[in-house]
Amino acid sequence: MSIRRILIQSMAVAGVMFPAVTGKAVTPKKKVFIVHSYDANHICGKPQHEGIVQEFKTRNVDVEYQFHYMDTRVTNTTPEAKKKTADSALAAINTFKPDFVFTLDDDAFKYVGLSLADKPLKVIFSGLNGQPSDYHKQTPFLDEKGIPNKNITGVYEFLHAATSFRTMNSVLPSMKKIVAVIDRTITGDATLKQLEIELANEKLPFKLEIIRVATMAEYRDAIKKINADKEVGAVYNCALSLLNDDGKNVTTAVTFKYYLENSKIPAIAVNYDFARIGLFGGAAVNFTTMGQQAARMALKIIDGKSVSSLPIENDEKYMLVFNRATANHINVKIPKDIEMVADIVYDSIPLLEKKK
Repeated sequence: MSIRRILIQSMAVAGVMFPAVTGKAVTPKKKVFIVHSYDANHICGKPQHEGIVQEFKTRNVDVEYQFHYMDTRVTNTTPEAKKKTADSALAAINTFKPDFVFTLDDDAFKYVGLSLADKPLKVIFSGLNGQPSDYHKQTPFLDEKGIPNKNITGVYEFLHAATSFRTMNSVLPSMKKIVAVIDRTITGDATLKQLEIELANEKLPFKLEIIRVATMAEYRDAIKKINADKEVGAVYNCALSLLNDDGKNVTTAVTFKYYLENSKIPAIAVNYDFARIGLFGGAAVNFTTMGQQAARMALKIIDGKSVSSLPIENDEKYMLVFNRATANHINVKIPKDIEMVADIVYDSIPLLEKKK
């Protein structure tokens, strides 16, 4: 027996392990920090978070995670409170020293992401409603062509508004008007601008009316007015953060529950999960795949790409989704040919189910 063979056997007996030679480099462990604009279970942030984690897992990347929830919808609603929770996130990031920071939705990007420009880490946003060019005016991170030139890139939340509205028109071909009910928040302002941009060159066969609301009282009045208007065929329900009668912020679930109890007009689901909990549906943003798309940008960087080679992307996918139980509840029929090509059809209305 050769000396080399004896040495190998001896080391094996001693418990020394030899890594398999595959010809492919092993990706070192990565540290990822995810900053949520909202709480851990928010209907927009949670699916993006799950998409990010799922994509890294699919690629077998060993990841150590840390999270921060700014909770700017219900608790930290003032600019001062947002700044304070953002400072906590930045302190945690400084301690954790991640390779990547993901910011989910606008507040996380505005208050945390932009503060990390030129830092020795990569920032990837997801679910951004505000225009990147507007955020660039606050803190430069783009070149003259709108391409990232620092350490920040990400996925812009394209609403697919024209597709969404045309889908609803296919369900209700005789409708004369869609009303968009939008709250008076940073996200609401951004959503209004998104609609203006996405629909600028569209010739829709119906009118679009915009109603802005800040409180539940204004929201209740708007829903009453809308249901009295015989021209309205659908509502684009973007009132996601409102003040209650006692001055406290209410959750999206409270807002939507009120709508379902007091309106017989189909509500277009901006987010596919909105249909799951009870809104009528339509062509909706897929927040899970948007999170996956953001994670794929990080994977490209891990594989050697630079941030400047990764332009900002629009979210790629929407889902055709309906809630059949809601359709029955408001006595609106989903055409069979449309229902058959839907990605998901739900058969319950969780927001109206009584808790045991």
